[in-house]
Amino acid sequence: MAAHTPTLFKYTPLDIEKQEIRLINLLPGKFRHEIRIQIIHECLNEPEIPTDDPPRRLSIKELQQILPNDWIVKQTIEGRYLFIFKPTSATSWDHPSQSFPKSTYFTQPVNARLPPEYEALSYAWGQVTSEEPVYVVPEGQEPLEQASILEQSISIRSNLAIALRHLRYTDQIRTLWIDAICINQSDWPERDLQIKRMGKIYSRSTAAIIWLGQTSTSSALALEKLNQLGLQVEHTVDRWYPSPDATEPTLGDPRVPLPFDEETWDAIHDLLSRGWFERVWVQQEARLACHAKVQCGFDTMPWNIFRRAIITLREKASLPNRVVGIMDNAREVCRSRYLNDFFWLMVMSRKQKCAEPRDKVYGILSLCPPKLAQRIKPQNNKSTVDVYKEAFLACSAISCRLDLLSHINDGTASWESPSWVPDWPQGVDDFLQVNFFSTAGGISKASYELATPDTLRVRGVPVGEVHRVERAVQGESDRVFDIWRHPDALGVEEWSGSRYEHLLDAFLDLVLVGCTRERYPTNLSYPSWLELKGKYLKDLANDTVSLGMLPEIRTSRLRNLSFVITIQGLLGLAPTNTAPGDLICVFLGCHMPMILRPVSSGNGFRIVGPCLVHGIMDGEAILGALPHTWIVEFYRDGMGVAVLHFRNKKTGELTTRDPRLGSVPDEWEQIERDRTVDDPRWFTCFRNKVSGETINADPRMQEKGLEKRGVRFQSFELI
Repeated sequence: MAAHTPTLFKYTPLDIEKQEIRLINLLPGKFRHEIRIQIIHECLNEPEIPTDDPPRRLSIKELQQILPNDWIVKQTIEGRYLFIFKPTSATSWDHPSQSFPKSTYFTQPVNARLPPEYEALSYAWGQVTSEEPVYVVPEGQEPLEQASILEQSISIRSNLAIALRHLRYTDQIRTLWIDAICINQSDWPERDLQIKRMGKIYSRSTAAIIWLGQTSTSSALALEKLNQLGLQVEHTVDRWYPSPDATEPTLGDPRVPLPFDEETWDAIHDLLSRGWFERVWVQQEARLACHAKVQCGFDTMPWNIFRRAIITLREKASLPNRVVGIMDNAREVCRSRYLNDFFWLMVMSRKQKCAEPRDKVYGILSLCPPKLAQRIKPQNNKSTVDVYKEAFLACSAISCRLDLLSHINDGTASWESPSWVPDWPQGVDDFLQVNFFSTAGGISKASYELATPDTLRVRGVPVGEVHRVERAVQGESDRVFDIWRHPDALGVEEWSGSRYEHLLDAFLDLVLVGCTRERYPTNLSYPSWLELKGKYLKDLANDTVSLGMLPEIRTSRLRNLSFVITIQGLLGLAPTNTAPGDLICVFLGCHMPMILRPVSSGNGFRIVGPCLVHGIMDGEAILGALPHTWIVEFYRDGMGVAVLHFRNKKTGELTTRDPRLGSVPDEWEQIERDRTVDDPRWFTCFRNKVSGETINADPRMQEKGLEKRGVRFQSFELI
């Protein structure tokens, strides 16, 4: 008798009030057998709070206060407490006093056994090259060798079918959540609702399975070497430490080369080039799961070990060029779960892909700060421009900053839209990875208003007008250093005197994009600016200067940028479409200077993009130059954010108080509190003694007070 052809599966609607989700029971079978599943509905209710609360874990600050002086404690990116003996850098999971109760510092186990129990699959959808049927067996029916008259089918892409064959047990059911099957993809309201619940779905799973694809000739070698490396290190939000169980404790040091041969490097390159690392959605899928494992064919590896290895690789001072080129996506997925401000999330996903441009926002929504996530309602009938505009305005209102303007590159915009709305599918330029070391607008509150639906009126100060624009820097040594071999490009007849010294400092500062050990003392992979300057001068005198001689200069950060010089003599790096006559401005509440282009009608400006300009990156356009005895340094806080500090070179004093600002007004007082994910990257907290109002900016940086100091602000209509 001929086999029955199953009909197309018809989804039963989810009960929204019961917070239902669908799960699949992947029925047992041999590898080449047809794939059979059951689709079930389960309630994903909030877990009940136990009446007998477990002992509270001490905070890092509390624990540090009662440690011996020669010990420190840090929190790893997985949330565990790591004890470090300062004299030797030896590490331990245990408090140095054996009698100290472990319950006060051990991570309380996550109750992963809350019903329903399931694993969540994270995988790359891939292209629709071919499809395969999955047979849906009604609950209670015994699956047969061939499709029964009661069975229906769902078509899935071949790469998912391959994954299911590798995940299927031969002797028992495996319960999974898979977006392509468990969400009715033809029901737009359901899709919108489930997007909002993705974070909860992955965080409530017993484990996430990160499916990288089938085994290749080199994938086992890559996983083996990455596993060995990951076991040697622990990462906190600010640095690495040797694992307490490390057999090669120096491998985490950025200055120590890895003992990998060419075959191993090729294997790692091939593994990290797989499609999973290119998806926007994997950010939340991997980072929100309490437990996860990486799977390639039948080979598996714990996700926490994998991510430690990837972070260690990316922080190495020297890597093969082919590996550096594909590391960005892998590194960003492996970042700490604590760095979840919207600005940073969009930078991390800048190169990752999605089928729908709206998913650049929706795909990271479960990672967003709670206040922002509540304001963004996934609606697939909204235009992409409206989704991005909503996200920009919501984030700016909550943070009181305009830092997202630095995500704009008008030269690559793919649509007709207001120039102040970032075109995130085009990606954030590489050099913006390091613009976190810029505080051009100081710790100030943004001053802006939406004048019309498409016009943003902002307050700021003009810094200069672009006079010359040199050819684009594309990362090749000749282009980077041509500007120095031909001084006439900067309007200088010859290199001599104080003018030379100033431009040399500016040039090196720009090509290093602020990534120096003087500016960031704890980052050992950054070069010393003074040492590099001496080395550069020596090589320049011998006409041997090149990137080969100066490996510390990573020209990947300089792609798609041009050197510019202003009428006022400032040297900078700006987007390649910058033109003479463009203005350089600094806005209140925006950490990067911006390039503006007057529109031909004379009514407003279009944003060209952010820029780096030597001499105005630390608030000089608003507050003036720092006193000559003070320098800027950055140190990471407890959440891994680089925080602005000022050091007095004479006394050694280190403070977060800007020496250019006077005393705090009588009606304000500074208050201390920990950073939250809703805070902007640079913030301080003040409370008004009279009204009780609290602000996340310095009251001395308010427009009225600055005007009394002689700062002349202007309004700029951005269209």
